[in-house]
Amino acid sequence: MVTVEKFGQDHRSTMLYIESRIVDDGEYNENLPDPKMREGNEYPTRLKDGGELQYHDDYSCLEDFVEAGYLIEKEGVYTMAPLGWVAAMELRRAKAEKRQAVWPTETWDCVGMRKALEAISEPAAAYSKDQLKFAQNTIEFCINTAKEALCQ
Repeated sequence: MVTVEKFGQDHRSTMLYIESRIVDDGEYNENLPDPKMREGNEYPTRLKDGGELQYHDDYSCLEDFVEAGYLIEKEGVYTMAPLGWVAAMELRRAKAEKRQAVWPTETWDCVGMRKALEAISEPAAAYSKDQLKFAQNTIEFCINTAKEALCQ
């Protein structure tokens, strides 16, 4: 397993691809053929530090996402966990803003919301631009999710 802190380009692209499939199809089924998923030992996974992990393909990345709390897996069928939606949002926004993404490592529950609020209430010099942007994105997501839950 690869920890979130080591996720690199291959994890990012796999996460965003899986997220798009879940958005389009409601789930991702690894039991169905998918020519866009790199499978097999000839495909190492590129890590954040520039290294490569041999014998770790796109399907191995899915296992990493389950371990990180981004995906839920049942018999080869994947759906997004709440933290996965936060991760996908941050990855897409960071790519659009041409900055390094900050992979979320905790759920967007009250603890995550409190930490995000603390981050943006501290002097800005204490945090990187990416950390502040991630905190802002987390707060926006929490507020929107709460609104949706209350308005149903």
